[in-house]
Amino acid sequence: MARRWGEVFAALAALHPPEPHRYLGTLGVDPEHQGSGRGRRLLDAWLATLPGDGLPVYLETDRRENLAFYAGAGFALEREARILDVPVWCMRRAASPG
Repeated sequence: MARRWGEVFAALAALHPPEPHRYLGTLGVDPEHQGSGRGRRLLDAWLATLPGDGLPVYLETDRRENLAFYAGAGFALEREARILDVPVWCMRRAASPG
C-alpha cells in the first residue's frame, strides 16, 4: 500500500508547475457538512494566510464536482491527467497582489 501511495505522490509532483508556487495539498469537509459553506471558509482562510509574494496557487482534485467550487475561488483548470486510472484535474489561481 505504501508503495502505491508513493507512486501517486510522485505522479502528482510531476504535474506541478516548474516555477515557484503555493500548493494546496488537501482540503476536506465531512460529507454531512458539505454545502454548508465550511469548505469555502476553510479555503478563504488558508488563502488569506499566504504572503503577498506574487506566487500563484496550485492544486489537484480528483472530484469533478470540485471544479466549480475552486473556480468560484478564482482557480482555473490548467490540465487533466490520469493517475492510476483516476482522473485528476490540475488547477491554478493567479497570485493575489501583495
